Amino acid sequence: MKTEKKHYNSSVKKDCLEMIEKARWKDGVFCPYCKSQEVVKNGWDDSDGVKVQKYMCKHCEKTFNVKTKTIFENSKIPLQKWFTMISLLGTNSILFLSEFLNIAYSNAYRMAKKIRSVISVEEGKRILHGDIELEIDEMYISSGQKGEKNLDRPPRKRGLRANRGRGTFEKDKPAIVTFVDRNTKETMFFVLEHLSGDYVIDKMGRHTDKESKITTYTDEYKMYSKLESAGYQHKVVNHSFEYANGNIHINNCENRHSLLRPFLVIKRGVSKYNLQSYANLFQFFFNQDLRKPKVNH
Repeated sequence: MKTEKKHYNSSVKKDCLEMIEKARWKDGVFCPYCKSQEVVKNGWDDSDGVKVQKYMCKHCEKTFNVKTKTIFENSKIPLQKWFTMISLLGTNSILFLSEFLNIAYSNAYRMAKKIRSVISVEEGKRILHGDIELEIDEMYISSGQKGEKNLDRPPRKRGLRANRGRGTFEKDKPAIVTFVDRNTKETMFFVLEHLSGDYVIDKMGRHTDKESKITTYTDEYKMYSKLESAGYQHKVVNHSFEYANGNIHINNCENRHSLLRPFLVIKRGVSKYNLQSYANLFQFFFNQDLRKPKVNH
């Protein structure tokens, strides 16, 4: 039985390594230090119980393997637990994951933080292309300074109780601006310390193709009035009278808000300083689901 278990673990580790190789080196092996593809094989590393191919770069003369300069490098946590953490992080709390994976909470916390950090960097590069029909709306999340060691205020005797309606970052109710492209269903979230039309236009400029024809849909909030003067076609639905006027609505944004809120509830409180990384985590999993093939029953 022990031999079978050891063989199974080795097999799973090999599968994990192959997945990393396919994702990282789909266009060929390159040096993670200088990006050169002039590399040669340089023995094996079997410190983790599985042989991992080592390489040497002819350009910078450094050695590396597939885990070098990734979140998996020098980690004593088995790869299969890392992969399980990645797959379950979107729908579970860190406390649950630490118990499920049988690892210390501090290790689970650090793993989750590294995963969110990598995903945030990649999601921050997302750009919408083609003809874009862009719904824009904002939501407000009660999010204080949970987990922060150096508070800029006296600690609360009870949990955060934010007032209804709009809030501000300073008052622990930051705004999250949501973009949804109706054509691709791609979704993006931006946590803004200072909510204004100029910030929204700046995010549009950074995350849409310069050649794209863009039509925007918003509610009657005054800050969106700057979109037309910035050169975007702008259509408005007035929520004082109606939720939709033909195809003029922001129902897709409101749908994303209804999904993001319970996603954050599962995390049992999120610091406003980490809120963007959690929003990016949800954004990543949601947009990944859009790429899955649909099955007709």
